[in-house]
Amino acid sequence: MDGTPFGRHRLVELLGRGGMGGVWRACDTATDRIVALKLLPANFVDDQVFQERFRREAHAAAGLDEPPANALTSAFTLP
Repeated sequence: MDGTPFGRHRLVELLGRGGMGGVWRACDTATDRIVALKLLPANFVDDQVFQERFRREAHAAAGLDEPPANALTSAFTLP
């Protein structure tokens, strides 16, 4: 599968954009799974308030346990 490398993922297709970033169809190369990967917009990388909102959203998503929602497997930052 082709894609742009991003950490342990390969970005395959942009699925949508919103105020909290873009969501990509991606391949997790460590597990060989197709995942949805949400990326924080570059202009907010140094904004601590925005980062906290992003973390809260990830925490809320991790609590979803209803099909067809998939579990949040990780939330991370790249150096």
